[in-house]
Amino acid sequence: MGKLNGKNLGKGIFVRDGVHWIRYVDINGKEIREKCGGLSIAKERLAIRRGEKAKGLEPERRSNILFSTLVADAVAHIETEYTPKGRESVKYILARLDQEFGPRRADTIRQQEIIAWLAKMQKSLGWSASTRNKHQTAFSLVYRLGVTNKKIRESAAKGIARQSEKAAARERYLSPDEEARLTAVIGKRYPTYLPIFQLAIHGGYRRSEQLRSVVGDLHPDTHMLCIHQRKTQSLPATRYVPASPIAIAAYNALAQGKAKGAKLCNKMRYGTSDTLEMNTTRNWFDRARAEAGVENFNWHDLRHTFASRLVTAGVPLRVVADYLGHANIQMTMRYSHLCPGNHDAARAALMASYAEPEVAPAASRPRRKSAARLPQKATGTFGVIRGGRAAR
Repeated sequence: MGKLNGKNLGKGIFVRDGVHWIRYVDINGKEIREKCGGLSIAKERLAIRRGEKAKGLEPERRSNILFSTLVADAVAHIETEYTPKGRESVKYILARLDQEFGPRRADTIRQQEIIAWLAKMQKSLGWSASTRNKHQTAFSLVYRLGVTNKKIRESAAKGIARQSEKAAARERYLSPDEEARLTAVIGKRYPTYLPIFQLAIHGGYRRSEQLRSVVGDLHPDTHMLCIHQRKTQSLPATRYVPASPIAIAAYNALAQGKAKGAKLCNKMRYGTSDTLEMNTTRNWFDRARAEAGVENFNWHDLRHTFASRLVTAGVPLRVVADYLGHANIQMTMRYSHLCPGNHDAARAALMASYAEPEVAPAASRPRRKSAARLPQKATGTFGVIRGGRAAR
């Protein structure tokens, strides 16, 4: 039992050069000493170590476990536990976390660092609350598996509050004038990407769906676009949208010279004529949007533009829901106010059970007998002078 200035520190705690240490025996009978600092920290750490021993935890120095090791365990977990449709997006998020935190020891990453990184990425990349929460869930998965596998003691992601996803539905559509300005800028600055922009407006894709599209998605006889969706597992993996003449021209421009099954959307390697698979549109679209003076607009709003134009033209909401790949009609109801004639039809329906109101003819009013007018003599500053007096 250690002592400091004549005071007992408790069994398993001692002081060296003014710093508190703890001493305990692990489950293998090996004596372990740890440097703690203050007395309160030493007492807390010793209680934790004794609790771990009681639970039979391995005595390994878990501080040597890298975050990348935990990410690898998470990837192996989703390969066996997740459906094929759900693996791709989670693996992509895990790769992003690994790139940022992989080389660091897992126990040195603090919760405040995770919160700050999520906030920074959300601001710089324009993440929605849903995207931010998906990255937070990936952190939780990595640490939860690490605790389960006894590679770390506790989760740094535990207790982080999720952001509310109940924000008002965004309703930003591209006006014809804005579309003309954007088309002009993209055609001048990024002519290779103009068909991608046009296909987005006329196809109603989600961005991931469009970047997943391949040569052969346009049926040559029916002129229907095949869209490959993975977001809603309860729906079929493909849906079909009628292709407009502009969509057909854009598709043909993108498919020219490519083999069937090749990716439809590609990006140019800087400084060369080589093409790479496109994984984002932000690097060129945001610059074009700013130059065209189109404010408060993002790529997903092209999908809203597609839907709003269909509804405004009178296409039934149920059909629009099928084109968009919505899981239920409630998601499409945000466009219901655009249906032509809805308000006039509603007013007519409300009045249909009433008889037409009879409009009484205007009654002729009896003319009042007025005094004989005096002859007009002259006009003064304050009115007409009648009978020698000014009428005020």
